[in-house]
Amino acid sequence: MSVYVSTLLRWSVLQILLVICCMVSDGQAVDVSTALGPIRGFATTMDDGTVLNTFLGVPFAAPPTGNLRFRPPQPHQCWTDVYDATRFGPACLQYPRSATTSVIPYDPSLDDINVSEDCLNLNVYGPQVSGSDPLLPVMLYFHGGAHVAGANKRQDGSLLAQKGVIVVITNYRLGALGFFSTGDSSAPGNYGLLDQLEAMKWVRENIWAFGGSPDRVTIFGESSGAASTSLHLLSPLSRGYFLQAILQSGASTSPWAVLLPEYEPQKYTDELAKQMDCSTQIEHVTQ
Repeated sequence: MSVYVSTLLRWSVLQILLVICCMVSDGQAVDVSTALGPIRGFATTMDDGTVLNTFLGVPFAAPPTGNLRFRPPQPHQCWTDVYDATRFGPACLQYPRSATTSVIPYDPSLDDINVSEDCLNLNVYGPQVSGSDPLLPVMLYFHGGAHVAGANKRQDGSLLAQKGVIVVITNYRLGALGFFSTGDSSAPGNYGLLDQLEAMKWVRENIWAFGGSPDRVTIFGESSGAASTSLHLLSPLSRGYFLQAILQSGASTSPWAVLLPEYEPQKYTDELAKQMDCSTQIEHVTQ
C-alpha cells in the first residue's frame, strides 16, 4: 500500500470519528415544504449546542432511465405525501473500485454504497432557523472521482454547516451514463454536467425552504468536481445560478478534464458499443 493511500485511509477514519464525536442525532423529525412537495428530515445537535437539520436523498430530477437515458435531466414530478429524507439515496452507477484504483485512490466509504440509475438526489445540511431569521449563504458541492466514481454520501456537510451556511451535496451521472457521446443530437454527451446544472436550478427554486438564500450560492468541488465547477464558470447555461465558485485541485484546463475534438469521442463510443456487443451505427448505439 502506498504512503498516499495509507494516509488517505487514516484521514478518512479520522474524519468519521470526528463526525461521530461531534454529532448526536436527536431523532426529531423536521418537515419543510418545497416546490416539489413536503420533505421530512431530522435534527442533529452538535457538540457546541448548534442544532442542524439534515435532509438526505432528496430527488432533484426525474429518474434518467429508459427514454431519458443519455438525455439531459428532466424535472421531477411533484408529490403530495411527505417524502422520507432520513436516509441516503443511491449513488450513480460507476466502475467497480478494483477498476479505478489506478486513477483514484481506494476509498473505503464507497465499498458499501447502493448504486442505481435512479440516482439524481442530493443532501442538504443547515442550521435550524426560524422564519424570521435572515436567509443563509449556500454552498453546493460537486464530488470528485475522475467523472467515473463518487457519491454524495462521501462528504458529510454537517461540520461546514455548523459555520452558518446551508450545504448541498449532489450526485450526478458518471462514466458512460454521464458522458457518453455520439457527437450529434442522438447522444450529445455531458449529462453529468447538466445534472449539476439541474441541481443548481433545484437550489434556486427550493433552498429558501431550508433557510438558504438563492442569491448567495457558491458552487465548489474537488478534483473532477473542481473541473466541473470551472466549466460552469464558462458556460452561459449556468449563468445566474450561482454567485461565486471555489476550485479545489482541478480546473477546466487540467489535461484530464475535457475530451478535445481531436481525440474523436466517436472512437470511444464505437469501442464501448463493440465491448457491449451492440451495433456501432449511430442510430442504434443509444437504444
